[in-house]
Amino acid sequence: MSCIVGLIHKKKVYLGCDGVASTEDGDRHPINATKIFRRGSYLFGFAGSIRTGQIIQRSSYKLPRNIWGWPDIIREQITERGAMIRSEGQVEVQSSNFIIASKGKLYELLSDFQINEVNKEGYTSIGAGSSIALGSLFTSKDFDLTPEQKVYLALNAATEFLTSCGPPYTIEVI
Repeated sequence: MSCIVGLIHKKKVYLGCDGVASTEDGDRHPINATKIFRRGSYLFGFAGSIRTGQIIQRSSYKLPRNIWGWPDIIREQITERGAMIRSEGQVEVQSSNFIIASKGKLYELLSDFQINEVNKEGYTSIGAGSSIALGSLFTSKDFDLTPEQKVYLALNAATEFLTSCGPPYTIEVI
């Protein structure tokens, strides 16, 4: 349960994340890890299983030649490291959704491994706080604010209304 926000501004992509982990019971735990990381020329944000994000962040593998190679790499990595288990027709996945930024573009990689380029508005959000963050990004798009301020406001709005999101916030640019 998280909130990850992505925003394109003048060919740069801004990713922001909240800084807590929460349980299905609603317990909120500050974590000493960011939900945003870099791999080569890609900037990632993830929501969902912390383990899945850690696998993609810390494992050794060859980076894809383009964005469309990421679904196969992520599926392969989480299977190899035990975060996707298949048995008797059942698949158990510690799923995560990802926002991936590269070359001034923004993509969503969802838990079913579909990848989508973000729409013409140039912003998106994933995680439990995504609806609230998207509303904030929509209402702030015509205001004279910096991209960092818009991302911060979206994260702060999610924190205000959900116990599963909270500071500290991290914002990275690529």
